[in-house]
Amino acid sequence: MSQHYLFILTHPKPANAAYFLALIAAAFLPAGVKQTWLSVEESSEKQLLEHTLLASDVVLVSSLAVQHGYQQYFEQWSRWEARSDIPYRMWMQGKVLWAVLTGGENRAAAKGLLDEFSSLALSYAMQWGGSLWSAVKDPQAIVADIPANLLAQGLFKRPVCSSHLSFSPKTVPRQYSFACQCDN
Repeated sequence: MSQHYLFILTHPKPANAAYFLALIAAAFLPAGVKQTWLSVEESSEKQLLEHTLLASDVVLVSSLAVQHGYQQYFEQWSRWEARSDIPYRMWMQGKVLWAVLTGGENRAAAKGLLDEFSSLALSYAMQWGGSLWSAVKDPQAIVADIPANLLAQGLFKRPVCSSHLSFSPKTVPRQYSFACQCDN
């Protein structure tokens, strides 16, 4: 399967900090890698299903302040799995699940959600690609945030793994996290 990244936008306001951080990460994907960007709120269930099945990688783009969007998307996974005409679990095996999150006061605020995403990936025999989190909430501030931008540039460049890497510069009053889990 050729690489096809599906970016699932779970925030009702498309121009949010998580969206801009994901755009930066996507800009550093290799040339020729297909990208599809879908909003949970603006896409039909059929569109979401078709693109989820076709994707090699699913990237959840979310704000910690707005959790109903990704919950709505995962509820659809349960419905798709219950359909007798689609071997949904089989289609999901081997895909890679990623997350780009913004908001929250610190890494601990994001940890529960990231653990949920990681567990979900494992339950579907997917790989957990990892996550990028920044406390920055403002879309304009995220674009000017050099540490967050540098981490975004490297998100998809590293191998899928399961160790945790965190970046919390003492000279910058924000916290960032770049995490994944490695079996090797």
